[in-house]
Amino acid sequence: MTNTMRIIFLLLSLLTASSADTTKTYELVNQTGGASTPYVLHLDQYAVTYRNNRHSKVKSVKKVEIHPSYKLYFLRNSLTQMNTNHSSDSQGNVYYKYGIEDASHRYISTGEVLVTFTPISQQAMKELEQKYKLQYVKQVKPDTVLYRNRSEKNDIDLSSALIQLPNIIEAKPNWILPLRLF
Repeated sequence: MTNTMRIIFLLLSLLTASSADTTKTYELVNQTGGASTPYVLHLDQYAVTYRNNRHSKVKSVKKVEIHPSYKLYFLRNSLTQMNTNHSSDSQGNVYYKYGIEDASHRYISTGEVLVTFTPISQQAMKELEQKYKLQYVKQVKPDTVLYRNRSEKNDIDLSSALIQLPNIIEAKPNWILPLRLF
């Protein structure tokens, strides 16, 4: 990250952070030369992702049915607002890239990480999964695997730790990305 970007991020963090108790900044280490990108976690927000169309009163659900690869989510301001009747819904932490609080900079964690490997033995991969508490979900590409994060670390910290390893080309959270469909 350039010095100018760091200064802009610092200013935005100071302007947007209402309290040190409601936000926390994490650095996602990129694969290129150890550069990093800051993401600000809002502890008082979370996202609920709807997995089926039982919420038929929501107009956007019908539009999402046309595009099944997209996920529909709604932001909530507090965990106390969570409705426990919807057990098939999932929750994600809400992060803002560079601390900019708008829809185009909002990233929602899924509890999964995407890892791209150099050629690696199955035994070395199993040892890595055990050491970092990764649960295999599926093979995305011949050299890329999607894992569920079962460790104590959040998705950003886990990805940043994995990218430091010699057999890993890329490691990043499997975000719900900011996308404007409608």
